Amino acid sequence: MSKPDPLTSAFDAYLAVTWETASEKARQEAITQVSMDIDRRFNFRGAKADDHQGKEWPRANSHYDDGTPIEGVPEEVKHATSFYAGCAVAGYTLRHPKVLARLLLILEPVLDPDEPFRGNLRPL
Repeated sequence: MSKPDPLTSAFDAYLAVTWETASEKARQEAITQVSMDIDRRFNFRGAKADDHQGKEWPRANSHYDDGTPIEGVPEEVKHATSFYAGCAVAGYTLRHPKVLARLLLILEPVLDPDEPFRGNLRPL
């Protein structure tokens, strides 16, 4: 069976089936890995709330474009983590240009508009 295109409507159904059939260990490893990838690869609005925190969220002085404060871990980051974990279990990486495109669409409201990427991650 060929894998569907990440920008098609069939993709979410494919991920759901793949996620449900994956082992608990594979799902937990995927969540751990993609959480680290998202933290490492994207620049977010604001600054870490605490200089000693390991993850990027929560953040201080972080607001949506309309001025609403971003508190705790935003839904966009939770959604991106869930989506990308499904991708990882299905064998897709962040280097897949359409996976990256979907992640950018999901995360856009919480990304630093001036510099959304860290390191060498760029759309392919």
